[in-house]
Amino acid sequence: MGNSKRRISVKRKRQFRGNGFTKNDSKNSTVTANASASKLNLSAILDEEIAEYENKPLTGNRIIDIELLLCSILQLCCPKCFHDGLLLHEDSRYGLCSSFAIKCKHCDFCTGFSSSKKTLNYPEINARFVYAMRQIGKGFSAAYKLCATLNLPRLSKTAYTNHENKLMSVISEVSELSMQKAAKEVLNIHPSKNKLAECGVSVDGTWQRRGYTSMNGCVAALSIGTGKVVDIEIMSSYCPTYRKLSKMPKGIVSETLEADHVCRSNFKGSSLKMKAVGANRIFKRSIVKRGLKYSHYYGDGDSKGFISVKDTYGKDSVTKQECIGHVQKRVGARLGKLK
Repeated sequence: MGNSKRRISVKRKRQFRGNGFTKNDSKNSTVTANASASKLNLSAILDEEIAEYENKPLTGNRIIDIELLLCSILQLCCPKCFHDGLLLHEDSRYGLCSSFAIKCKHCDFCTGFSSSKKTLNYPEINARFVYAMRQIGKGFSAAYKLCATLNLPRLSKTAYTNHENKLMSVISEVSELSMQKAAKEVLNIHPSKNKLAECGVSVDGTWQRRGYTSMNGCVAALSIGTGKVVDIEIMSSYCPTYRKLSKMPKGIVSETLEADHVCRSNFKGSSLKMKAVGANRIFKRSIVKRGLKYSHYYGDGDSKGFISVKDTYGKDSVTKQECIGHVQKRVGARLGKLK
C-alpha cells in the first residue's frame, strides 16, 4: 500500500475552437446578420405596399353579396362602447342604390352610408346602368332580366324611362358640341377667306332592324380629312303618342289633345328611302349649321343618296367618289361568280 502511487486528477486545458483573429463567432454573426436583413427586407416590402395603396386607392363599383358584408360587420367593434356585434340595416332603396345604417346593439351608436355616389341627389349607379344598357342596344326588358339573374334590385319602368330621357338630353348636347368641334377642325385644315371650306364627306346610314321594315334609322356624315362625324340625321316613322290616340274612341280624343301632342315622327315612307332623305337634309344645312360645303360625296355604291344631293349648291355642284373598299367587294363578288 505504501508503494502505490496516489492518482492525482488534473483538468485538461479546453481546446479553442473559434477564430483566433476575430473576437466574435462567425456562425453567430452570420445568423444575426441574416435575421436583421430579413427584417429590413420585410419592412421594405411593407413600405412599398403601403405606398402603392396610397398612390392607387380603391375606386369604382363592385358587386358584393350582402350576407358576406353582414358577417364582416358583425366582427367589428363599436367605436363608442367598444363592444362587438354591430348590425347592418337597409333604410331605403332606389334602383341599384341602397341606403344602409350601422347600429350598435349595446349603445346608441348609429351611422349611415349609401352604396353609390350621388350627383344632384341622384344615385350615379342607376344612370350608369341605364346608359350601359343603351350602349349595347338593350332596353328595360333586358335590364329587368339581367337584374333578376344577378339577384340585384331593379329600377321601375317609370324610373328607367326618366333616366333615359335625362340621358337623351345630355347626350344630344354633348354630341352636338363634338360635331361642332369636328367641323372647326375641318375649317382649320381647309382655310378660306369667306369662312366657308369645301370638303369631302362619307355618307352612310344605319337602321334599327334589318330589312325594309325598320321604323327608325340614322344617317351620318364623316369628314374624309379628319375621319370624325360632322353631322347626323335621326329619322323615325313611328310616334307612340299618335298611335295611342288613333286607338282611342273618336268621342274621347279631342282636337286640342291631338294637336297638342309632340309628334316624334319626322319621316314618312319606306325605310329604304331614309338614307337619301337624311343625306339631303344634312347637305342642305351644311353651310348654315357647320360652315362647310360638302363638295365631294363618298358613297358605298348606292346612287340614290348621291342623286338626292348632287344639286344642293347648284347644278352638279357635288361630285361623287367611290369607296375603294366597296368597289373591291363588289368586283370581287362578281369575279367569284364567273369561276
